[in-house]
Amino acid sequence: MKVNLPKVLIGTSLVYFLLPYLLFFYYWFFNPLNIALVILLIVLAWYYIFYLKFLQIPIINVKIKSLLIMAIIALFWTIFTGTGGLVAQTFDFRGQQAKMFDLYNSQWPLIYDYNNLEIIYYFGYYLTPAFLMKILGQYSSVIFVANTFMGLYLSLLWIYLLVNK
Repeated sequence: MKVNLPKVLIGTSLVYFLLPYLLFFYYWFFNPLNIALVILLIVLAWYYIFYLKFLQIPIINVKIKSLLIMAIIALFWTIFTGTGGLVAQTFDFRGQQAKMFDLYNSQWPLIYDYNNLEIIYYFGYYLTPAFLMKILGQYSSVIFVANTFMGLYLSLLWIYLLVNK
């Protein structure tokens, strides 16, 4: 069995990168601007997918074995970077996870009491997993690891596609 990599990769990447923007625009901007920005992003994504149907994208078939090898590489890379606390982490990583914990625990937009300003720095990476944790009602390293794995896996697939093996 083979998979047509370009079309699957484009669609998956679009969803993966669109979600944090949708969350950020919806929660960090005021009404009605937030609704307008979310609608604009959805319309642009829909237009892009619609336009993509008419493009002549060369078909690159990839064996399932190659996809699995890249998935294993992405999984090991995710685990050994310290994501989710599965192995030793650097001090910076623990600090970044504290930000995600704040995103999970607090209402959005996130505002710290000490300065009463909205926090917007460096949260794109954390918004989707924090949102999923909020929906599930519990903090979960598995969601954080899965999100990081997906980003690394997509990166490896893009590299594979661009260098064509």
